[in-house]
Amino acid sequence: MTKQIGSLIGVGLLLAAVSASAQTTNVIRVKVPFPFVTAGKSWPAADYTLQVRTENGIVTLSLPGIASATMLTIADQRPREGRPYLQFQHSGDRWFLREVTLDGMAHVVPKGELAKELLEERVSVEAQPSTEP
Repeated sequence: MTKQIGSLIGVGLLLAAVSASAQTTNVIRVKVPFPFVTAGKSWPAADYTLQVRTENGIVTLSLPGIASATMLTIADQRPREGRPYLQFQHSGDRWFLREVTLDGMAHVVPKGELAKELLEERVSVEAQPSTEP
C-alpha cells in the first residue's frame, strides 16, 4: 500500500512538473520568405513553428520533414516590444536568424560557426585592396 501511494505521489509530481513546463513554452508560427542560416545549417523559405521556453531561453525551430533545431539564446529585455517577431541579419546573399522577440523579451541567437565563417569570408573579401590600376 505504501509503495502504491509513493508511486501515485511520484506520478502526480511528474505531471505537475510537465504541466508547469508546458505553461512557460510559447509557440510562434511564422512564414519566412527566404532561405536562412541558424543552428549551424541552412533552412529553406517556409512556414516555421518556433517554441520559446522563456525560463531558460531555449528556442526550438521546426519544419515538417526536417529535423528540429534547438538553440540556447541570450535574453535581452525589450519592454516596448509587445508583438512577436523574428529578426535576421543579412550578409552577402545569406540571411542569419539573430533573434526571436516575444512579450517584450528578445531571445538573441549567438552566431554559429557557419555564420561566423561566412561573415569572416565576406569581411575578408571586402577588405582586400583592388588590384586594378
